[in-house]
Formats: sequence, structure tokens, C-alpha cells
Amino acid sequence: MKKHLHIILFLLSISTTSFAGSGGPDAYGYIWKDNLDPQGPVYNWIDIVSKPGRVLVERLSDDNTQGPFQINFDFHYYWYDVHQFWVGSNGYIAFQSCQLSVPFPFIPSTSQPQDYIAAMAADLNFDGAGNPGQCYYWSSPNHDSLVVSWLNVPFWDQNAPSYQGSNSFQLILSTIDSSITFQYQQQTGVYGGGNSPYLSAGIENINGGVGLQSMINPAGGGAGYFITPYAVKFTYPPTSTFQALDASTLYNDNPTNGARFISNLTPDPWEMNSEIKNAGNVNLNPFNVYSYVATSASGFTGTIEVDDTITTTLLVPQATASLNMGETFSPVFDGTYIQVTRTLVPGDIAPSNDSASLELVVVDTTNTPIRLSYDDGFSNGVGLNWLGGQGGAGVQFVPPFYPCKLTSVHAYITSNPNLVGFYMAVFDDNGPNGSNGTKLDSVYVDALSYTAPVWVDIPLTNPIVINSGSFYVSWNMDGVGIILGNSVTGPFSNRTFEVLGNAWAIYRNREIEDLMINATIDTVNIPVGIASVDTKNSVSQFYPNPAATSSTISLEKLWTKYGSVGLQLYSADGKLLYEDHPSLRAGLVNQISVDVTSLKSGMYYCRIFSESETVTRSIQVIH
Repeated sequence: MKKHLHIILFLLSISTTSFAGSGGPDAYGYIWKDNLDPQGPVYNWIDIVSKPGRVLVERLSDDNTQGPFQINFDFHYYWYDVHQFWVGSNGYIAFQSCQLSVPFPFIPSTSQPQDYIAAMAADLNFDGAGNPGQCYYWSSPNHDSLVVSWLNVPFWDQNAPSYQGSNSFQLILSTIDSSITFQYQQQTGVYGGGNSPYLSAGIENINGGVGLQSMINPAGGGAGYFITPYAVKFTYPPTSTFQALDASTLYNDNPTNGARFISNLTPDPWEMNSEIKNAGNVNLNPFNVYSYVATSASGFTGTIEVDDTITTTLLVPQATASLNMGETFSPVFDGTYIQVTRTLVPGDIAPSNDSASLELVVVDTTNTPIRLSYDDGFSNGVGLNWLGGQGGAGVQFVPPFYPCKLTSVHAYITSNPNLVGFYMAVFDDNGPNGSNGTKLDSVYVDALSYTAPVWVDIPLTNPIVINSGSFYVSWNMDGVGIILGNSVTGPFSNRTFEVLGNAWAIYRNREIEDLMINATIDTVNIPVGIASVDTKNSVSQFYPNPAATSSTISLEKLWTKYGSVGLQLYSADGKLLYEDHPSLRAGLVNQISVDVTSLKSGMYYCRIFSESETVTRSIQVIH
């Protein structure tokens, strides 16, 4: 930690800034005024603690962040919109994961971190026995404002009890006029760590090239930093001459970049689809977009399996475009892969949003049952539990084939010192917009049935058949202290949720970790027993078998009385690949050929049926 860091900078020679009442404009056109200015804001503290829907930001400590959280509206910040945020323990929010700590930056700065709003970036501390510090956020029901309040938060102190003083302040984003307001209710004590700059407030854009500072090492040190109550408002410019050249990749395959499971037997290769955007405020002439699929292990990208480059058309500001790369990915080996797409625009002002990544998990569907897992099997994070012992977590799974049956679920428990139980539940995806809906099963796990740390395997009461879409699995604490494992080694699924009561929300750390919840699926028996080859003599076996190009079966004369038959070809995992209804010649033995040229090596099953007859035959494909 930085508590014994001593830095001597030329910045120490800069005198502290007294309050001028106003400042700006910055290069984009923002200005700020405080309540000491006749045209400045009126101090009007918003008590969000008593408001329904306010959220306590848990697990803030010393020099850390929590998030992302949803703003619940698109907030226009500089020339782009933001919709989620991270909360920093040191008095700021950020629109991408970052960390601010002493010495705090002069704003703006092209050095990392960037894309943040600092209401009172100071060395604050939520740790220590009896520490009264809390942080809440609240989005208005009509989706026009977000308020984040840091309450009674002391400064870090190198002496016991490691904190002193008290600070209560809040940050307000208003979508009505795209304004940003800081309000300071209480400020007592001073920071005694010795590092400078030790307090900073202001706004900074996505690349750090533009920003506006309202406070740096405020005057009045000794007795207090500034006189409260105090308010500062940043006003969005009515017009701006600033030109931002900014192309971004929004996502691959789906808007959340949610990971996908792929069968290594699927005859349909993975298409590299992406959504890109002109996130700037000037036209983008046609530019290249590069996409690739590569192996991925232990957070590192390995061998590129396939790649492609495509050129866009002209994009006007804020326009989006859907791209389909010409090359496709046909997996042979199971394992974890990653699809990465990157915009290539010379002079792009914000490289941080150029790329998007999607985790692809290839599974061997010839070897059932199949365990679906986004994590790498190793818990290397701090784990997840909730204060009070009544929270949980959820993971969404999209199976690699249909129909399938869910037979069991799994949770990795790293610690359970109080020997409390937990519940595992399964939900359909028939909620709004494909969210968790109907509860399909719930199983209680007694603490005495296992010894942590361990994977706990939980068979379901009855297998659940999944015919389409996805399903959700939740882990729910039944007491204090039990910890669910997490993996902080990428790539990450972006399919994790936090469960508090009956409310599900996007997991605040889903972009930087995976929660260790797994699910096991199996094939569903086709009504005729697709994997059970019968011994009826009315249909021959396939020949040649194994086959590389085509294989043929013979139907005896009795089949001709039906006029026509149906033929269905299934993969070994029970997925219907195609269906045909060939006409038969009456009174003759008929031969039907099946083209297997495009199929991957493996076992397949052919179901031949009429109104009263059904026969199943297997065929081995080898290339």
C-alpha cells in the first residue's frame, strides 16, 4: 500500500488554490461555478439514505473501487454517453475501471487513470473497527438523475485507529441538462499523510486530454479544507467546436459480450459478428476493422486461429454498424478461446474503447455429460459473500445444443467458518428481455455435507430439459461467513449477477472476474432412442461406414407402401442437423445416400421413419 510512500515533486512548489467562484471553459466548453458566485448553484443536499431504491456500496476499503453499477440512463459526458460507473473509495466515480490514490492528479492529465469525475479525491478510508464511513448511490425513478453520497468518511491516518476526521459529500449527474454537481455537507480534520497533491476535484474525459479542475489542495488547511455547506456545478456547453475522432467496438455477437459455448461438432462455423460505433462528434471516413479468434489460457491470448479485416462505409457521429467478417471459426479442439475486434482509425482520440472481447468456450459434445464452466477451475480472488448472510450470486448459461437436459449444478466454496448452508436454484429465461423468470428447482445444501475449500456437486431433484434460449443458476447464502469462489483470470464471461433478496442485478465486477458456479448438461433421449441402434432388418446398415464423402442405406420393399419416408440426421449430442423426405419407388428395394462431406469427424445417427415404422442407424464420419 502507499502509506509509507514519500514523493518529492516540483508540484509542491505550487501554492494551494483558494476558491475563485468559477472556472473554465475547458477545451470542450465545460465551465464551473460554485455557490459563492452570484450565478452559481444553490446548495441543496439530497438525502438519498431515506429514499427507496438507494444502494449501499459494499466492500469499499482503502484505495479501492467497486462496480460497475448501472446509471439507468444514458448520461451525456463530453461528446459521448456513459451508462455505467465504478465508485472509488477515495471520493470519485469512473466510467471505466481505474484507481485514484495519492498523489492525486492535476486535471486534466493524459497519464492514467482517465474518464472520471472526482468530487473529493482524497486519501479516504473505509477500513478499521468502528469506522463510520458509508457510501450510497441512488437513481431517480424517472431516470433523470444519479446521486452518489460519501457519508462520514474519514481520512486515512498512519496511526491507530488508521483514520481521522470526517467528510460527507455527494456527486449529482443530471440528464436534464447534462450537468454535474458536487455538494459538500461536512468536512472536518485534515489529511496527514504528507503526500501532495492530497486533494483534487474536477472532471476528465476518456483520454485525459480534456478536463476541468475546480479544486486542488484547497486553501485553509490546518483548521479545515473549506467552509461547508459548499456546492460546485459543472455546466455542459450549449455548443462546442472541439472535434473528437473516436471509433469504438461496442460488442461481439451480443450486446453484453456474453460468453458462448460452442460444440466442436457443430456443422455451422462461428461467425465473427461485431457492432461498431462512431463514438465521436465528426464523420468517420471508411476505416478498417480487424477481428480474430485466438486460444486463451491463464489470461493470455495465444495462437490466432482465424482473422479477418473489413472496411466500413462512412459513419456519421453516434451512428452504429453491424459487421460480419468473411472468415469464420470452425473449432476442432475443446478449450477456451477469445474473439477480439478492434477499430483501426488513425488519430483515434480514445484507444481505450477501440476493442471488445468475447469469451468462447468450445466443448466436446461427443463426450457427455458436459460440464459448462466459464472459470478456469481455480479460485484466485477474494471470493464473494454479503454482509448479513442473505445474499447470493447468479450465472447465465446458453447451452451449445438443444434439446439438452440440466442434471446438476456446482458451486466452489472457499470458506465456511460458521458452517452455514446454502441454496442452489435454477431459473428459466422467461423473465423480461430474457432475464431470469420462473424458478425451476431449488436444492438446499447442508454445511456438514462437504469440507471447504471444495467444489460442491448438487444433483437436481429432476433433470430439466432445455429446448431453447438459456437458463440461470443461483447460489444463495443461508448465513454469515460462507464464501463463494471467484476467478480473476480472464477471459471473463460477462454473464454473472448479484442476487440480493429477490432482486437480480448485473454483478458489479463481472468485467474483471467470474463467479465459480457451473452446470452439467446431458443429451436428451430422442423418442426413438437416437443413440440406440435397433436390429430391424427392413433397413440395412450404412455402407461404407466409416465414410468420408457419402454413405448409403437400403430400404426393403415394405417401406414403399408408405409412398415416402422421413430421414433425420443427428449429431452425437442429440442436435438435429437436417431432415429430408425422399420419394420411394414402389415395389422395389430403395437406396438412400447421405452426404457427409461437410460433417466433422465423429459419430452420427440417422432416424428413418414412416407412419408406422421407425429405424435408427449409426454412421461414423472420418476425414
